[in-house]
Amino acid sequence: MTGLRWVDGMQSGHYAREQFEANAAGGLLCATVTVGVWEDFPEAVDATLAWRRAIEANADVAMHARTMADIRSAEDQDRVALLLGFQNSNLVADRLDRVEAFHDLGVRVMQLTYNNANHAASGCYEAADGGLTRFGRGFVAELNRLGMLVDLSHVGNRSAADTIASSSHPVAFTHANAADLFDHPRNKPTWLLKELASRGGVIGCALYPNLVGPEFSATLDTWCEMVARTAEIVGVEHVAIGSDLGGTYSSTQMDRLRSGYWTRAVDPGAATPGTPDLAEPVWLPEMGQATQIEEGLARAGFSADDIVRVLRENWLALYAEVLG
Repeated sequence: MTGLRWVDGMQSGHYAREQFEANAAGGLLCATVTVGVWEDFPEAVDATLAWRRAIEANADVAMHARTMADIRSAEDQDRVALLLGFQNSNLVADRLDRVEAFHDLGVRVMQLTYNNANHAASGCYEAADGGLTRFGRGFVAELNRLGMLVDLSHVGNRSAADTIASSSHPVAFTHANAADLFDHPRNKPTWLLKELASRGGVIGCALYPNLVGPEFSATLDTWCEMVARTAEIVGVEHVAIGSDLGGTYSSTQMDRLRSGYWTRAVDPGAATPGTPDLAEPVWLPEMGQATQIEEGLARAGFSADDIVRVLRENWLALYAEVLG
């Protein structure tokens, strides 16, 4: 194996020095980190500034990336490029001018919804999906204008299809799996995956066991089999990795992630009945061990060229087109 440095379409959780070092040890070239989910505008600004400070404090192993040139520079310097992303659009409410403010702060990835409906669209846990709203269409157009990647991982199927059709740039499911392989409200049906691929988008296959299911999360080889079967659905040029791992959560932080401020009960989130509710795969207890994925993909039948596509080039090509 070549020891390729790889790209992670979305990581989540809280980071101390240990997490920055684990990403570097695991051969990571670039990751999108989750800056926030339920924050309002002032909280989201604070969270963005906190991430910038954290990256600066770990500048020997990480750097804040805004463009493809930054990612290439990180590779030359043997550092991990970190793209800043939000998993919700609540932070702008219904104010399009706030999108540019976050772009100016260095945010480059933004998701429309996090499970629930909001100003822009419906989430994947809503009983009815009203599709992309009037504001949502303007929001997507603004992300396109600024060069920010549209993420649809937690978005309802109709809203996601509307967005794929509306966006002038390819979009992504940064961390999700194929529903035909594991039936889960967060995973995506085949028809929607084909829509994504038809417009040049990418799905980052998740490692988070609740989205993978017991069969495919059991071992590295079974997870790589899931990736191979996903490639059969959408084409290998549209498949990548989006771990949904990387950081840590306390029980209080996990409850906040799943429930926000909109309910007094703990919402199950991805840990729906029938899913394993594990924090990470048994075979990948921390990101420093991610170098084994390359060999697993080879055993799953991927060619050398296709391994390069899945590990890094599919994300990098999308970033080059969207971020510039």
